Amino acid sequence: MQERPYFIVNIEAVIQNGDKYLLIRRSMSEEHSAGTLSLPGGKLDRELISPEALEQALRREITEEVGLTLGRMVYLESKTFLMDTKEWCLSVCFLSKEFTGQAIAKSEDEVDEVLWLTQSELAEQENCPPWTKQSIRTAAEYGLS
Repeated sequence: MQERPYFIVNIEAVIQNGDKYLLIRRSMSEEHSAGTLSLPGGKLDRELISPEALEQALRREITEEVGLTLGRMVYLESKTFLMDTKEWCLSVCFLSKEFTGQAIAKSEDEVDEVLWLTQSELAEQENCPPWTKQSIRTAAEYGLS
């Protein structure tokens, strides 16, 4: 019998402000995808168990990484991929247009820079993986009222 792959669970947020989306430039000290553009978020802690574990963990990650407090958020999509560390990742993405605070590179170990980019500006970025660009396209199509 073939062993099933183990998945790291990642949670991330498409944070939208008008026609711009918040992206981070991952720290060069990051093990996975150092220096690339990414959505803010992080790994789900195995110890975190609650009915809203994903949402709570994402709110914590966003505050720790970029200093924002998220308001209402909705499920956007999920995807799986093989990371450059050779581990499988299940990434769950939420969309939010509601937040307080000002985005800054709060966690220097994880974030080198924060950027607010339009969808067309992001499309021109070569250092952004296709799955991140796809999440932004999905968010632009989905919207929130």
